[in-house]
Amino acid sequence: TDTEDGSDQRVVIECSSGYCDITLFDFAFSTCSLLTGSPYFGGVAAARNISEDMLDSFTLNLFCVQPGKLIDIENDEPSTSLTGDMTFPEDGVIYRSGPGFNYFNVLKSSDESTKSSNSSEIADGLYYGIDTEDGSLQQIKIICTEAACDIMMSDFSFSTCFELLGEYGGVATANDVPKDSLDEFMLNLYCRKEGAPIDIENDVPTVTLTGNMLSLQNGIIQRTGPGFRYFKSSTNTEASHSRSETHSEPDSVSKGLITEGYYAAINHESGTTQYVDILCEDMICDIVLTAVYSCREITQDRIVLGGVAVAKGVHKNSFDDFTFDLFCIKMGDYEIDVDTAEPSATIPGNLVPIQDGVFEHTDPGVMYFRESTNVDDYYGGSKDGSIANGMYFGNDIEDGSTQHIDILCTGGYCDITLLDYGFSTCARINGYSIFGGVAVARNISEDSLDDYTLNLFCDAIPSEIDIDNDEPTTTLTGDIIVLKDGIIHRSGPGLTYYKGSDF
Repeated sequence: TDTEDGSDQRVVIECSSGYCDITLFDFAFSTCSLLTGSPYFGGVAAARNISEDMLDSFTLNLFCVQPGKLIDIENDEPSTSLTGDMTFPEDGVIYRSGPGFNYFNVLKSSDESTKSSNSSEIADGLYYGIDTEDGSLQQIKIICTEAACDIMMSDFSFSTCFELLGEYGGVATANDVPKDSLDEFMLNLYCRKEGAPIDIENDVPTVTLTGNMLSLQNGIIQRTGPGFRYFKSSTNTEASHSRSETHSEPDSVSKGLITEGYYAAINHESGTTQYVDILCEDMICDIVLTAVYSCREITQDRIVLGGVAVAKGVHKNSFDDFTFDLFCIKMGDYEIDVDTAEPSATIPGNLVPIQDGVFEHTDPGVMYFRESTNVDDYYGGSKDGSIANGMYFGNDIEDGSTQHIDILCTGGYCDITLLDYGFSTCARINGYSIFGGVAVARNISEDSLDDYTLNLFCDAIPSEIDIDNDEPTTTLTGDIIVLKDGIIHRSGPGLTYYKGSDF
């Protein structure tokens, strides 16, 4: 988490023979905002061939995104430079001492159950990668039978779409690609058009892109055309190829395979990412879906600020036939009270398992992959009821946004950082909700994690937040308790978070 502007920063480190390539992505990059005067474009920072012995003392070249212009990190003049300087306080955690940011490993490849039988095979799953040409984050969904794969790629920017249509975002698809042709295939790109959903079944593709994927190692793939690399973020396992050659629903998959946890999906009608969290007590579950795009479609209001769909008390045996209450936030409204508000609409909640850690929301046909690591002690965690270090994901049912909590404890004391892309509290105070904020608490005793306060700093781009010296905008209730291994709950707002980091 970037505590200077509340954005989600990601770093990729790839080392070979004692030398490392480091790439840093941030969809906002307050440094770029200050340089360009625009809060809407981020950037990419890169350092190449850094000796492993020098990772605690190196410099990143920062390339800020300019509207209508692609980045060429090999030939462009950097916009400025940043301090790299990384240390590794514990396995799976990186600390950049310049800005004081912590990063947590979310690559899902270390457990034997996620490995394909052949290391050269590309495993089913959800992957994220940095588009170093425009500073955006790309997402790839791969689901295969024994012979062929369906592939979908989304990018909230897609510079190709902007060049062709002047619109950002889109979805690229390739279906029934033979497994032995994954290194040579094409993707049909459907660019998003303002006011209309993407219809990949009937629309004419805007253009085609080179797919061409190779498995570099377990959990890491590369598209050889643009040279982008993607890292597996989902914890689905491949116990069997549960979909038939015709991709019909598997008879052998039981409803119990849809386990509680935090799931992510590509919405093929918008190119955006949607999240579902499922929390169960025995056979009864509460299900929350972020649904801003559904709100825009149902209300026909393009300025809908957020949305959340909620279903409570759903029996596991009814996952394929239940209803969500959909709550939409319009301009002027900053928060939802799902317990008292009248739903904007209802939407079908038909969830059908595909394989362990993967299910399909059959109407509208969106496939979700589990990103949390709490299910069935998948990657372990605390067994004594204490809160494990790591990055946790959750859905904010007050405004339909997603939240991240970073928790890092040493010597009985913890630093907690909370990020929200929306932060309805900031929207209510500032009168807008384009930007969120960051909430922090430092040196909290582990014995007091159920009773503490977070200082909230609302974003004011193009300025930067200084959490050590700025006056907090307001305070929030922290109060974290452990529900289950890898699942925590903030009792103040009543929000639940799921461990997503892999250590």
